[in-house]
Amino acid sequence: MGLTRQQTTMIAVLLAGAFLVVLNQTLLTPALPTIMSHLNVNATTVQWLTSGYALVIIPLNAYLIGRFSTRKLFIGGMLLFAAGSALCASAPSFPFLLLGRVMQACATGVVMPMVFALILLIFPRENRGVGMGLVGLIISFAPAMGPSVSGVLVDSIGWRAQFVLVVCLALCVVVAALLAL
Repeated sequence: MGLTRQQTTMIAVLLAGAFLVVLNQTLLTPALPTIMSHLNVNATTVQWLTSGYALVIIPLNAYLIGRFSTRKLFIGGMLLFAAGSALCASAPSFPFLLLGRVMQACATGVVMPMVFALILLIFPRENRGVGMGLVGLIISFAPAMGPSVSGVLVDSIGWRAQFVLVVCLALCVVVAALLAL
Protein backbone atom coordinates (compact mmCIF):
# COMPACT_ATOMS: atom_id res chain seq x y z
CA MET A 1 0.00 0.00 0.00
CA GLY A 2 3.00 2.31 0.25
CA LEU A 3 2.56 3.24 3.92
CA THR A 4 5.42 3.65 6.36
CA ARG A 5 5.50 1.86 9.70
CA GLN A 6 4.66 5.14 11.44
CA GLN A 7 1.66 5.72 9.17
CA THR A 8 0.45 2.18 9.76
CA THR A 9 0.71 2.69 13.53
CA MET A 10 -1.16 6.00 13.28
CA ILE A 11 -3.92 4.32 11.28
CA ALA A 12 -4.20 1.53 13.85
CA VAL A 13 -4.57 4.07 16.68
CA LEU A 14 -7.15 6.10 14.76
CA LEU A 15 -9.14 2.99 13.89
CA ALA A 16 -9.01 1.79 17.52
CA GLY A 17 -10.46 5.12 18.63
CA ALA A 18 -13.13 5.00 15.93
CA PHE A 19 -13.99 1.42 16.89
CA LEU A 20 -14.43 2.36 20.53
CA VAL A 21 -16.62 5.42 19.98
CA VAL A 22 -18.83 3.59 17.47
CA LEU A 23 -19.05 0.50 19.70
CA ASN A 24 -20.29 2.77 22.47
CA GLN A 25 -23.32 3.79 20.42
CA THR A 26 -24.86 0.32 20.66
CA LEU A 27 -23.28 -0.89 23.88
CA LEU A 28 -25.91 0.64 26.11
CA THR A 29 -29.12 -0.69 24.55
CA PRO A 30 -29.24 -4.12 26.29
CA ALA A 31 -28.54 -2.44 29.63
CA LEU A 32 -31.49 -0.02 29.46
CA PRO A 33 -33.97 -2.23 31.41
CA THR A 34 -31.42 -2.75 34.18
CA ILE A 35 -30.60 0.96 34.28
CA MET A 36 -34.31 1.75 34.49
CA SER A 37 -34.58 -0.50 37.50
CA HIS A 38 -31.41 0.68 39.29
CA LEU A 39 -31.94 4.39 38.72
CA ASN A 40 -35.72 4.26 39.06
CA VAL A 41 -36.59 5.91 35.71
CA ASN A 42 -39.20 5.03 33.10
CA ALA A 43 -38.66 3.90 29.51
CA THR A 44 -39.26 7.35 28.04
CA THR A 45 -36.63 8.90 30.29
CA VAL A 46 -34.01 6.19 29.82
CA GLN A 47 -34.34 6.50 26.02
CA TRP A 48 -32.62 9.87 26.29
CA LEU A 49 -29.38 7.98 26.89
CA THR A 50 -29.45 6.75 23.29
CA SER A 51 -31.39 9.59 21.65
CA GLY A 52 -29.31 12.31 23.29
CA TYR A 53 -26.15 10.56 22.16
CA ALA A 54 -27.29 10.61 18.55
CA LEU A 55 -28.34 14.28 18.69
CA VAL A 56 -25.04 15.66 20.01
CA ILE A 57 -22.49 13.83 17.88
CA ILE A 58 -21.29 16.21 15.10
CA PRO A 59 -21.88 19.96 15.71
CA LEU A 60 -18.58 20.93 17.40
CA ASN A 61 -16.18 19.33 14.97
CA ALA A 62 -15.89 22.03 12.29
CA TYR A 63 -15.12 24.66 14.91
CA LEU A 64 -12.50 22.61 16.77
CA ILE A 65 -10.66 21.10 13.82
CA GLY A 66 -9.50 24.52 12.65
CA ARG A 67 -8.21 25.57 16.05
CA PHE A 68 -6.29 22.59 17.41
CA SER A 69 -3.68 20.18 16.07
CA THR A 70 -4.85 16.75 15.05
CA ARG A 71 -2.88 15.14 17.86
CA LYS A 72 -4.32 17.42 20.55
CA LEU A 73 -7.82 17.11 19.18
CA PHE A 74 -7.76 13.31 18.96
CA ILE A 75 -6.20 12.88 22.41
CA GLY A 76 -8.51 15.52 23.90
CA GLY A 77 -11.51 13.83 22.30
CA MET A 78 -10.51 10.44 23.66
CA LEU A 79 -9.87 11.92 27.13
CA LEU A 80 -13.30 13.56 27.08
CA PHE A 81 -14.74 10.22 26.00
CA ALA A 82 -12.97 8.46 28.90
CA ALA A 83 -14.15 11.13 31.36
CA GLY A 84 -17.73 10.83 30.15
CA SER A 85 -17.51 7.06 30.45
CA ALA A 86 -16.10 7.35 33.99
CA LEU A 87 -18.97 9.65 34.92
CA CYS A 88 -21.42 7.10 33.51
CA ALA A 89 -19.77 4.28 35.45
CA SER A 90 -20.04 6.16 38.73
CA ALA A 91 -23.32 8.01 38.11
CA PRO A 92 -25.33 8.18 41.34
CA SER A 93 -28.48 9.21 39.47
CA PHE A 94 -29.90 9.50 35.98
CA PRO A 95 -28.91 13.15 35.30
CA PHE A 96 -25.24 12.26 35.87
CA LEU A 97 -25.56 9.27 33.56
CA LEU A 98 -27.11 11.48 30.88
CA LEU A 99 -24.37 14.11 31.30
CA GLY A 100 -21.73 11.39 30.88
CA ARG A 101 -23.44 10.22 27.67
CA VAL A 102 -23.49 13.78 26.34
CA MET A 103 -19.76 14.05 27.06
CA GLN A 104 -19.20 10.78 25.19
CA ALA A 105 -21.26 12.05 22.26
CA CYS A 106 -19.30 15.32 22.07
CA ALA A 107 -16.08 13.32 21.98
CA THR A 108 -17.46 11.05 19.26
CA GLY A 109 -18.38 14.14 17.27
CA VAL A 110 -14.76 15.24 17.41
CA VAL A 111 -13.09 11.87 16.82
CA MET A 112 -15.13 10.31 14.00
CA PRO A 113 -14.96 13.04 11.34
CA MET A 114 -11.28 13.55 12.13
CA VAL A 115 -10.58 9.86 11.55
CA PHE A 116 -12.11 10.08 8.07
CA ALA A 117 -10.11 13.20 7.24
CA LEU A 118 -6.83 11.74 8.49
CA ILE A 119 -7.28 8.48 6.65
CA LEU A 120 -7.68 10.47 3.44
CA LEU A 121 -4.50 12.41 4.23
CA ILE A 122 -2.40 9.41 5.22
CA PHE A 123 -3.29 7.08 2.36
CA PRO A 124 -1.83 7.86 -1.06
CA ARG A 125 -4.46 8.90 -3.61
CA GLU A 126 -4.41 5.52 -5.36
CA ASN A 127 -5.08 3.67 -2.07
CA ARG A 128 -7.71 5.89 -0.48
CA GLY A 129 -10.39 3.34 -1.28
CA VAL A 130 -8.53 0.87 0.93
CA GLY A 131 -8.41 3.43 3.73
CA MET A 132 -12.11 4.21 3.48
CA GLY A 133 -12.81 0.48 3.33
CA LEU A 134 -10.94 -0.01 6.62
CA VAL A 135 -12.95 2.75 8.29
CA GLY A 136 -16.15 1.29 6.84
CA LEU A 137 -15.25 -2.13 8.20
CA ILE A 138 -14.65 -0.70 11.66
CA ILE A 139 -17.83 1.36 11.78
CA SER A 140 -19.85 -1.61 10.54
CA PHE A 141 -18.30 -4.20 12.86
CA ALA A 142 -18.33 -2.20 16.10
CA PRO A 143 -22.12 -1.69 16.35
CA ALA A 144 -22.67 -5.37 15.66
CA MET A 145 -20.49 -6.29 18.65
CA GLY A 146 -21.99 -3.75 21.08
CA PRO A 147 -25.18 -5.54 22.11
CA SER A 148 -23.43 -8.90 22.57
CA VAL A 149 -20.62 -7.47 24.68
CA SER A 150 -23.10 -5.43 26.69
CA GLY A 151 -25.37 -8.41 27.28
CA VAL A 152 -22.51 -10.48 28.67
CA LEU A 153 -21.30 -7.65 30.91
CA VAL A 154 -24.76 -6.69 32.19
CA ASP A 155 -25.69 -10.30 32.96
CA SER A 156 -22.39 -11.26 34.59
CA ILE A 157 -21.11 -8.09 36.29
CA GLY A 158 -23.64 -5.27 35.99
CA TRP A 159 -24.41 -2.34 33.71
CA ARG A 160 -21.65 -0.13 35.11
CA ALA A 161 -19.03 -2.65 33.95
CA GLN A 162 -19.51 -1.67 30.32
CA PHE A 163 -18.53 1.90 31.13
CA VAL A 164 -15.52 0.75 33.16
CA LEU A 165 -14.42 -1.34 30.16
CA VAL A 166 -14.83 1.66 27.86
CA VAL A 167 -12.77 3.88 30.23
CA CYS A 168 -9.94 1.34 30.24
CA LEU A 169 -9.98 0.94 26.46
CA ALA A 170 -10.17 4.71 25.89
CA LEU A 171 -7.16 5.27 28.13
CA CYS A 172 -5.25 2.61 26.19
CA VAL A 173 -6.08 4.48 22.97
CA VAL A 174 -4.88 7.75 24.57
CA VAL A 175 -1.56 6.18 25.55
CA ALA A 176 -1.16 4.74 22.05
CA ALA A 177 -2.02 8.13 20.54
CA LEU A 178 0.55 9.87 22.72
CA LEU A 179 3.17 7.48 21.36
CA ALA A 180 2.02 7.26 17.73
CA LEU A 181 0.49 10.55 16.64
